[in-house]
Amino acid sequence: MTTAEAWQQQALCASIDFEVFLGSSTPSLMAEARAKGVCRTCPVRIRCLGQALNEEVDFGIWGGLTARERRHLLRRQPGVAAWEHLIRTAIAEYDLVAVTFEKDFAVLFAAHFHRLVGFLITAGARCQDAEDAVQMAFVELARNWTQVRERLGWLRQVAHRMWANIVAKDSPMELVADITHDTVAPTHDTDVIGRAHVLRLLERLPEQQRTALAFAYDGCSPSETAGALGVPAENVRQNLRRGRAALARMITEEGAPE
Repeated sequence: MTTAEAWQQQALCASIDFEVFLGSSTPSLMAEARAKGVCRTCPVRIRCLGQALNEEVDFGIWGGLTARERRHLLRRQPGVAAWEHLIRTAIAEYDLVAVTFEKDFAVLFAAHFHRLVGFLITAGARCQDAEDAVQMAFVELARNWTQVRERLGWLRQVAHRMWANIVAKDSPMELVADITHDTVAPTHDTDVIGRAHVLRLLERLPEQQRTALAFAYDGCSPSETAGALGVPAENVRQNLRRGRAALARMITEEGAPE
């Protein structure tokens, strides 16, 4: 018995009288689904698919892929000499990325969720809206994990955009809810962000100044803020100067909270 015959004897389809595996000309979607279900748990699935791709087999279901799906794969990856090796390598890399992702994502979430909520509250968001926006940003990050390099900055930018979308959907009456009724999430800037007194003062600033201050308090440079908001950096610097001056003036006039 040759090596090829040996692994074929282990294939689950070897003991199934199911013509779609061998190339029914017009298999139904139900038949394809049943065949792929068998392939999904087959111990030699990768070897089967690798051989079908190497030999460019143009009929039937091999390794869980139809002839049409294999043709598409061959067009996207021309010149591959050893498909089985490529598939196994890709699976190993995927498993490694998946394990690393779960750990790194959990660490990032624990470290920065409350910080980002505080950042949005400083920018003017209600606590619930801020939490919703940050959660949606983390969902988007999970979908784009391997494409995002500077993840905290990306999260900050996406969370701010998500909050803007939430605000756009709210009615005007809902937007005048008193921000002092919200609980401020703890952040690394608790001496500023964590005080309802300062939040009340920030509410009196123009939106551009308050947003610039929120990014600055979260550690962003004017250039980073400008990139996140899509505005010139000089505009951000100007709003920072005016916002800080106005905030200092209001604190001086009203005094420290009791």
